[in-house]
Amino acid sequence: MAKVEGRNGMKQIIQALYIRPFSKKEMVYSIIGLLLVFICAGLVFSVSLLLNKFFGIKPLTTTPWFMEMQPFQGYERLLLLIWLPMFFFNIIGEEILWRRYIQSRLQGKYSWLLCSFLWLLFHIPFGIDLMIMLIPVIIIIPYIFNKTKNTLVGIFIHGFFNGPIFVLVALGFIK
Repeated sequence: MAKVEGRNGMKQIIQALYIRPFSKKEMVYSIIGLLLVFICAGLVFSVSLLLNKFFGIKPLTTTPWFMEMQPFQGYERLLLLIWLPMFFFNIIGEEILWRRYIQSRLQGKYSWLLCSFLWLLFHIPFGIDLMIMLIPVIIIIPYIFNKTKNTLVGIFIHGFFNGPIFVLVALGFIK
């Protein structure tokens, strides 16, 4: 799309995608944003467990039925090498789509909230439980992008939130 919009050469394309090295301020936003995402997601999950314990409400299921998997065993762990490029393109592709091509075109002081809502709707196929678990990331990344206008911030937070969790599930450390 950047090329279609008249950008020629990799440098112009990268600039058009709002990808640039972190400034000190953006690094602080990224680290604080990532910590907030983990803390808030942990709170959401904890509340779910408490509601289950005290009121019998079904706890949130963190994996949609179509993505359920057994932990990798033996040589299956080598599948993580195949997963790396897919993960790379999924996270970068999603962030470029949502930050650069959708959020950056929305107008208004609180347009990041509209982007958050649209991004939440995008996750409907993953089910309501996962949508609830994603609320922190769905709100925090668009807010921080709104402050920094750097797609790399979203890639950083999204990648360091999703990546370790997937690896821990794939290796059987969490379910």
